Amino acid sequence: MGNKQPEEKIQPKTPEAEYTENKAGEWEDIKDEHVPFIKIISRSKKDNIEIKVNGEFTLDHYIERIGIMDETKQDLAGLSLKKNQRPTATLTLYPIPENPKVKVYVKCNLHDLWTKPLLSSTKD
Repeated sequence: MGNKQPEEKIQPKTPEAEYTENKAGEWEDIKDEHVPFIKIISRSKKDNIEIKVNGEFTLDHYIERIGIMDETKQDLAGLSLKKNQRPTATLTLYPIPENPKVKVYVKCNLHDLWTKPLLSSTKD
């Protein structure tokens, strides 16, 4: 008779409500492919915020939606994407809120919701 050790049970990870560059959880190795890049193009009333994601995506791994949400996770602006669509969006939000709790988000079909504060954007 052998001395068989009991199998160690692997506990599934509890998904986060959202992931960020500093809080990537189990997705640490792929965060650079999912954290949104934000650029405020202008303070005009139309097409003033550009959001993109730098990852390589396929028909099986893609960004479903790009948007801007308030602190209650209500959409302020957003764009749903098709599987083969480049993960970039030019959105309108006027006036641009100075609220640090307003966030840009991207929703990946495999790696959940990724957010970044709108105020962390670069400006022209």
